[in-house]
Amino acid sequence: MNNTKIPKEWNIPEKMRRRFGKNGVGKQRSMYLDEHLLIILHQAPDSETKSRTARIYWRNPQGQWKSSQGGKDIYHLRQHIEDYSKREIVLDKLYEEATTPEHYFDLLEELTPLVRSSQNMTNALQQAREYVEDEDIIDLRDRCQEIAREVEILNTDARHGLDYQVAKRAEEQARYSMQNLKSTDRLNVLVAIFLPVTAISGIFGMNLKIGLEDVPATISWMIMIGSFLLGFAVKAWVIPSKKNNET
Repeated sequence: MNNTKIPKEWNIPEKMRRRFGKNGVGKQRSMYLDEHLLIILHQAPDSETKSRTARIYWRNPQGQWKSSQGGKDIYHLRQHIEDYSKREIVLDKLYEEATTPEHYFDLLEELTPLVRSSQNMTNALQQAREYVEDEDIIDLRDRCQEIAREVEILNTDARHGLDYQVAKRAEEQARYSMQNLKSTDRLNVLVAIFLPVTAISGIFGMNLKIGLEDVPATISWMIMIGSFLLGFAVKAWVIPSKKNNET
């Protein structure tokens, strides 16, 4: 918050001036004393502006308005409120374009301070409405309420969109994990089947005299078939059947 001050040329009660601190005007609110109305508001927050500017609007006992921006009527106050609406429109467009959780996180980072600031602005205009019977203030208060409601709805939609994207991504991760698990199971089946064959082939392929070098081919085929049978037995032992998993 920048160090905005009440213009020195404003002819307001000194007691009202003393309500402001040295480091700025403070939170959004309305002040009323001796028929002088001050409305203190903050500009619409955005990511590009780190320090928000405070704006002060004065209504004197004759019903005339002045703005710390230099205006001498209620136009600047109306424009200030519409800035919030313009910011909401920009963020609504970002919401329509959001497709990933990262997009929604960035959007909510922008929306969270806007929700808070728009609600505080509405409260400040409601205070002003309670202090002064003025149709312009009533209209502006109603407009603030409308904008605050639109921002809150957009914030809720963005949170729902984030929840959906996070759930969708979690589902995709679960599906990929299941596919990897199935691939691993297939690999385990192949390893279990061919491990005995590989082991026995390695043993008989060693250059050692074991007395079986001249056995008939039939015996070799029987050993090979027996190795596969042993492999299936190992597979059944290492990887339980679906019925066993279900029980």
